[in-house]
Amino acid sequence: MPENEFQNIKKHMTDKELEEYMECTYLLLSTVNRSEILHHYKRAREILTTVVVRLQGPLH
Repeated sequence: MPENEFQNIKKHMTDKELEEYMECTYLLLSTVNRSEILHHYKRAREILTTVVVRLQGPLH
């Protein structure tokens, strides 16, 4: 994801989402266990997806 796109998404994150996302990305960089890496990656992706869906608004 381009940096400017992430910065736009980041503006719309709640404090809790941003804190958890930053923790996940830190743990991704500092973890060597493959299953933990996958867990942190999935959680970070889930947070981003939640924010993007919220930005898109209702589907109708």
